[in-house]
Order: sequence, then structure tokens, then C-alpha cells
Amino acid sequence: MMITLRKLPLAVAVAAGVMSAQALAVDFHGYARSGIGWTGSGGEQQCFKATGAQSKYRLGNECETYAELKLGQDLWKEGDKSFYFDTNVAYSVNQEDDWESTSPAFREANIQGKNLIDWLPGSTLWAGKRFYQRHDVHMIDFYYWDISGPGAGLENVDLGFGKLSLAATRNSESGGSYTFSSDDTKKICCENCQRRL
Repeated sequence: MMITLRKLPLAVAVAAGVMSAQALAVDFHGYARSGIGWTGSGGEQQCFKATGAQSKYRLGNECETYAELKLGQDLWKEGDKSFYFDTNVAYSVNQEDDWESTSPAFREANIQGKNLIDWLPGSTLWAGKRFYQRHDVHMIDFYYWDISGPGAGLENVDLGFGKLSLAATRNSESGGSYTFSSDDTKKICCENCQRRL
């Protein structure tokens, strides 16, 4: 019985060490922004935006708290070939109280296969939901070119004189996929086939 008791703490210590080593392998990235304000009469902060605009000016004009929590990890790696799992969960609340419940949004959940095709070294094959090569004017939080969403693609194909990326996604594109009729705004869903060099 004494021998068994001595092995149990050793087994627990080894298991804890293995689990902590795996936990350290998780990549974490985050982003958060929050504004605070009130009116002279004690009312809540009012954010402003031009009529029909798809974005608002940022500095001093944040009426919400927004956060993104990104977690990712290599699922398999052999030499320079790998499968990477990437996620991004986002939250947004209106800043009305110290406790506000909200539903999280899965902004990204995808698999990326790197260097899987021998004759296309450095390329990445991906599938799932992700931010895809977005371009924005950060000061006004406006993505003028954004085809992020669920889809699949092959990126960073080295052609010698440049890199080629191919993708097919399904989502609304910032800057062009909204329609306005009086005060109603409709979001239009569209398929995008993207080729970049």
C-alpha cells in the first residue's frame, strides 16, 4: 500500500506538468476599448455619427465597451507543415450599468494548414470564418474593404515577383453592401471571390 501512495503524488505531478505545458502552447491575443462620458445634466453619454454613415469618429466617441479574445493553437506540426486552429470571441455592451449581460459573437473560428502543398512552399490553405485581409481607416473605425466571413482560400502563394492569394467568402462587404431607403438600413449578404497579387 505504501508503494501505491508514493506513486500517486508522482503521477499527479507529472499529469499537472503535462497539462501546464499544453496550456502554455495556446496563443492569446486581445483587444478592448471603452469610453466613458455623461452630459452636464447627468444623462448618459451620447455618441454622434453623420446620417447614413456606416461608422463614427473614434476619439472620445466610444459609447460602448468592446472586447475581442483570440485563442489559437497548433493542432499538428511536423517540420514546417502544420494545422493551426484560430478563434476570436467578441463582446459588446452599452455602458449603462456596472453589470450588463451580453451574448458573445464568434467573429473567427477557422483552421489554417501551412506549407501542406510541397510545390507551394510558404502557402496557407484555410477554411472557416475569419477576418480576411481587411483594410480600414482606423480613426473612424471604417473598413472600406472587408470581405471577412465564412469561406475558404489559399494565400501567400509565392510567384517569384509577388504573392498570390485566392479566397471565396460569404458576408457583407463594408462600404458597399448596405442599402438605404428613408430611415431603414438593410444588410445584403453576398458571395465574394477574391484574387490578390
